Amino acid sequence: MAKASKGDLATWLRGRAMRHEGVEETVASAGTPAESSTYLASKKAFLFVASRDDLYELRLKLGASKAEASRLSSKSPDRFAIGATGWAKITFPKTEAGPRPILERWVDESHALFVPANSKGAAPRGNAPAMVKSPMVKSGKKAKP
Repeated sequence: MAKASKGDLATWLRGRAMRHEGVEETVASAGTPAESSTYLASKKAFLFVASRDDLYELRLKLGASKAEASRLSSKSPDRFAIGATGWAKITFPKTEAGPRPILERWVDESHALFVPANSKGAAPRGNAPAMVKSPMVKSGKKAKP
């Protein structure tokens, strides 16, 4: 099997993360073994991508997909892990293309968890009805005590 080039998946993930409006790219823990490309939404990290020797290590936050991540963790604990707070860790060899259909959904989900619902381009959250304000009635008379 041919080795995937280092930039292939990292470039793809960067493109997926940066497609959302207002995303910033930074580097966390620069110059240390924990160094990773970090993608921010509303100044909060929603995706970490690290290159470790022959592995890629990704971390992102999940909400609705936590159960799916838990099932995958049961089947492949060396590749998938999900924490109690919803942070998932995905690890796989650089020689593989990675679970791109899953990553595509999960990167978008992680981003949505950190974007305020009223932000431009934000996906609506839940099925809650919009708040309706009742008009204020103004009266020319003052209320009597």
